[in-house]
Amino acid sequence: MAWALAWMPGPDIAFVLTESLARGRKTGVFIATGLVSGVTVHTLLCATGLSLVFLRSPAGFALIKYFGCAYFLYLAWSILRGPAVNPAEAGAKGFEGGTFLKCWRRGFLMCVVNPKVALFFIAFLPGFVKPEGFPVFAQMMILGLVFALTAFSVFVIIALAAGSFSRFFSNPQVYRALKYAQVLIFLALAAGILFLEHSAPAT
Repeated sequence: MAWALAWMPGPDIAFVLTESLARGRKTGVFIATGLVSGVTVHTLLCATGLSLVFLRSPAGFALIKYFGCAYFLYLAWSILRGPAVNPAEAGAKGFEGGTFLKCWRRGFLMCVVNPKVALFFIAFLPGFVKPEGFPVFAQMMILGLVFALTAFSVFVIIALAAGSFSRFFSNPQVYRALKYAQVLIFLALAAGILFLEHSAPAT
């Protein structure tokens, strides 16, 4: 079940895919570690009930929504104003500024500030909790970590596969197109969050 969910097309997969094509497999793997780190944060918030409390508040929901929207707009602007990167050169020498910490931070914040992820975990995790089993908190943490590890394996597969093809995208027109594809992904994410309606999650 977790494996099938992790393979479902979404912004995380699109992000890892385009970053790996544009900047090489190492960048994709680094970003994947940030994304799954964000998943563990959402798991903890869901298991403790904090995400439910926050998302049921219109003010709390609006805060997350507008902060997430602003962050994705910032990422879109950063890519737009930066140069288009030649994937062949990026794979050979590592793209400029592409440290592990920078890539990890981008993936982590992308996951944490997205209220759709919090809503997904609130809807997904409780359905697999068994009242007669371990303490609920422990069950939810285990389920979340299993999902995080599964998602990480999927992201790594995508990063390695896409990174292997990045050398074929060394035509200037192609890697410029990749740059604008990344911008469009972040603009779509920002729009999706901006128009997300507040609806109190069910307990």
